[in-house]
Amino acid sequence: MTHKKDHSDKFIKLEKLSKESVFTTPEGYFEQLPGIIQQKAVETDKNQQWIFELPVFYRIAGPALVVILALAYFGLKPNEQIYDVQAMLDEVSTSALISYLDESEMSTEELLSMVNMEDIETDDLFIDEFQLLNNDEVDELFKELDNIELELSDYDI
Repeated sequence: MTHKKDHSDKFIKLEKLSKESVFTTPEGYFEQLPGIIQQKAVETDKNQQWIFELPVFYRIAGPALVVILALAYFGLKPNEQIYDVQAMLDEVSTSALISYLDESEMSTEELLSMVNMEDIETDDLFIDEFQLLNNDEVDELFKELDNIELELSDYDI
C-alpha cells in the first residue's frame, strides 16, 4: 500500500509567521507613478486615432449633404398620384353606380349627408341632363299651344 500524505497533521499557526513585508518597491516609485500613468494615457490616445482623419469641414459637410439629399428626394418630389376624380367617375357607367348603391347597405339619407350641396352647381346639372328641346322647338310648341287654345275657345268649353 502506498503511503498517503496527510497534511492535516501539519497545522501552521499564524502567530509564528513573521510580520515583515516580503515585497519591496523601487526607490521613488510612487513619486514617478502619476507621470507614468499620464504618459501611457497620451500614448493610447495617439494609437486610437482614425486611419482617415478628415478635416472639420468634411465631417460637418458630409452629414449635412446626406440630410439635404434626403429632403430633396422625399420632400420636394412631386406627388405622382394625382387623381382626377371627375375623370375616374366618368369611366364608371351610371348603371354600375346605381347597382353598387343598391347593393350597399347605405341608406339614401346617409348618402345625402355625405354630399356637400353648396359645392354642387345645380344649374349645370339641369341644363345638361334635362334640356331635351332647343329654343326653336320650344317656341314652336308655344305656338301650337296658342293655336289649341284658340280652337278650344271656339267651342266654349
